[in-house]
Amino acid sequence: MGATQVKGRDLVVKHPPVVLYTLFSDLRRFAENLPADMKDKVRVEADSVVASAQGIEMGLQVDQRIPYSLVSFKETGKFPFPFKFEFHMSPVGLDSTLFNVELQTELPTMAKMMIGSKLQEMVDKITDQLEQAFNGQMPTTI
Repeated sequence: MGATQVKGRDLVVKHPPVVLYTLFSDLRRFAENLPADMKDKVRVEADSVVASAQGIEMGLQVDQRIPYSLVSFKETGKFPFPFKFEFHMSPVGLDSTLFNVELQTELPTMAKMMIGSKLQEMVDKITDQLEQAFNGQMPTTI
């Protein structure tokens, strides 16, 4: 298994870090946007989101919170390999934040060769969608 780290591009967001930290640090906020037909398949708490499909549970749980600078999530459930998503925030002036997404995982060599470039695409897509949401636009679908 080899360590893989994928970083999204930096965004300057027109909100102070406290706003972004508050948004990402309580996962219950994401339940508000779930489609009605998904709500019975997803369990959402402040520290975790777990979905059930065909008897298998998979999700994310908060791994670390550093006020106004970092919220990280790790996998929970039946994933084939461990991973962490980190949301980094740094103030830029009084009302803006330098923000980026980072993925860290441990992949077997063969898996890294097969999906390594797809991980960068996924992080880039997440970054693009967050940028749209931060700018008040409806994010495009994945």
